[in-house]
Amino acid sequence: MCYVNGRRVTDIGGIVEVRYNGSVLFSKRLFRRIVLVGDFGLAWSSDDGTSFTIVHIGDSGSLKAAVAGGGVVYVAGDGGFLARTDDLDAFERWDVISYDSSMNYIDLCAGGGSVIALAEGNKCSVSLAGGSFSTVSMPGANLGPMAYGNGVFVSPSGNYGGVGAYSADGGATWAESPVCATKRKSHSGYAPESYPCRNICFGEGYFFSSSGVYNSSSGNHYEYSYSQDGVNWQKVEMAPGAAASFCYRSATVYFNGLFYALEFREAHTVDPARISAGTSGRNLLWKMDNEKYAAYVCGDFALVASSGRYGAVENKLGVFRGAINDDACEFVRDIPVSGTIRGMVAV
Repeated sequence: MCYVNGRRVTDIGGIVEVRYNGSVLFSKRLFRRIVLVGDFGLAWSSDDGTSFTIVHIGDSGSLKAAVAGGGVVYVAGDGGFLARTDDLDAFERWDVISYDSSMNYIDLCAGGGSVIALAEGNKCSVSLAGGSFSTVSMPGANLGPMAYGNGVFVSPSGNYGGVGAYSADGGATWAESPVCATKRKSHSGYAPESYPCRNICFGEGYFFSSSGVYNSSSGNHYEYSYSQDGVNWQKVEMAPGAAASFCYRSATVYFNGLFYALEFREAHTVDPARISAGTSGRNLLWKMDNEKYAAYVCGDFALVASSGRYGAVENKLGVFRGAINDDACEFVRDIPVSGTIRGMVAV
């Protein structure tokens, strides 16, 4: 468990407070709310994360992504639904920015003063001065999630051997980016999953993309790829049966000096200092036994939500300090929300 100044932290989420002989020795607000989005729409937590309230925003259906910054939360999803709020206590007041039924948003990314909503069909909506958004066409094929770093937005392709896209001007213009990691593909010959994997992040000067693909001709697993500028990418291969396989990972996150790729009770790790060597680690997350993962870093803590194992409704939220593994787990709680969790933020 977590200790500060020799005293146990009594609450994680909302106010963290340490008392001794009736006096407060340590107090810090980590976040007010945890926000989850998915098939159920949006759900926000109480201060300590023990309960969640579902919010219906207009006529929105399935939400695919959320992003927070500057006291505002943006959400996006099917049917071109894009909305924002600064009501971070009850999430009752929403400004619906877009409702273009011809677009299906699949991710949100913020950086460098811009907010970008990525849509299916190689399009995105880019924030403009005054709060409006403009739709921009993108190159590449079947673009997936998006990450920002070193002044660049990057979205990998979900196609086998496909080409992604990058922008160095806040999303105004885009060019092709040959991200090496491709959509996961089963070694038994099944077609790649049609929904783009949520599998790119940025940390310590590197973009890190993980999903992997099994090549039946060469017998190799293309486990992950990395880049410093989002344009030039290096691919790391591991032999089939490697102890730490990065294939089939649904979420990646950079936390406390390591890249993590999460799914199916496992957290696979890469040290940025050894990113070219293919040296990795593997931690079990037996308390998070679900199929899909969403992760978010908040200061010294990593929040991980899991959902969707073969139709199970026992979604879970885990809070980790220092590392994402069982030993560093502060608590795991059931989330009283049914449906697949697609994204999460803490505010």
